[in-house]
Amino acid sequence: MEATPHGRDCERRRGLVRPTPAGCASGHDSDFRALVVLAKGRNVKPRKVLLTGAFGNLGSLVLEALLQRDYSVIAFDVRNKTNARIARDYEKNPNVEIQWGDIRDSTQVRKLVNQVEAIIHLAAIIVPYSEIHPDLAYDVNVRGTEHIIHAIQEMARKPLLAYCSSFAVFGPQNQPPPRTLSEKPIASDHYTRHKIACEEMVQGLQSPWAILRLGGMVDSRMRHRGLDQMKYAFAMAADNRFEYIHPRDAATAFVNCLTQSDAHNKIHLIGGGSDCQVKHINVLNATLGAFGITLTDADFGDKPLYADWADTAESQRLLQFQHHSFEDFKRENFEAFKGIRPWIKPAAAVIKRVILRLV
Repeated sequence: MEATPHGRDCERRRGLVRPTPAGCASGHDSDFRALVVLAKGRNVKPRKVLLTGAFGNLGSLVLEALLQRDYSVIAFDVRNKTNARIARDYEKNPNVEIQWGDIRDSTQVRKLVNQVEAIIHLAAIIVPYSEIHPDLAYDVNVRGTEHIIHAIQEMARKPLLAYCSSFAVFGPQNQPPPRTLSEKPIASDHYTRHKIACEEMVQGLQSPWAILRLGGMVDSRMRHRGLDQMKYAFAMAADNRFEYIHPRDAATAFVNCLTQSDAHNKIHLIGGGSDCQVKHINVLNATLGAFGITLTDADFGDKPLYADWADTAESQRLLQFQHHSFEDFKRENFEAFKGIRPWIKPAAAVIKRVILRLV
């Protein structure tokens, strides 16, 4: 019986399917000799990648994308129930080495960095938790990045570092869009101060680097959602501009960056493009609308949101990542929850009142 696409994904995670690099015949020694270390001016492929935050919302999709292109991956993350459950799918995959630990542990970070030719650094504490626990967030976000950079600097053959930043560094905006790389970052809270500090450290490297600033990212998996995040979302004004990026497209951008030498030593704006330039209320209605709940402008606060529209043309030219529109996300979300929507919709008005009371 032929495997479904979902079934093939599961088999790949367990190591039962070994994807073949584009343009290569599987099983030939020459295929593996072609996976050489990154060299200046050449679009070549690193053999082994360190992925931090490997089992998070974005990390798990980056891990999938790396495996689909036959990378060997050290998947590094903090051990908790959610991450351990996700990691079980990869325990028998010969191309994945799961490493539990703490990005604040400089000794462990150095040991892992010294084993790879490229690093995709996603691990971070994000808003609103960065504002609730600023000291912890600083240690993870800034000190953790420092540990990676110091480890790179000690190496003779230095790996590429692809760092995950955010549109948040543009700060709340009252200027006409789009945001561009010519604009100076604005530190408006703990999270943005951390990201700006890390961007500056990464740009100081004397070895290949790339900074990918991501737009607003959400999908139907709804991981790590809590009351604090809902309060944060509803405090923002309904008409705030929001550039959506599908998590799978963000993952594609990171993986494409590894072999695209023209993208190295640059900052990239990773948003979905014109089809993903919406308002804050559109995002919440696409999310809660899947449960039959409809929001109006009056349901929101008046705070500015730092998720503006951006000029992504050059990043798209180099990294070729924009494959999903905002409408694709909305359709996926409604499809994911179609089974429970008929049961929730009759009580949607009551549920909405409860949500608004809580936030």
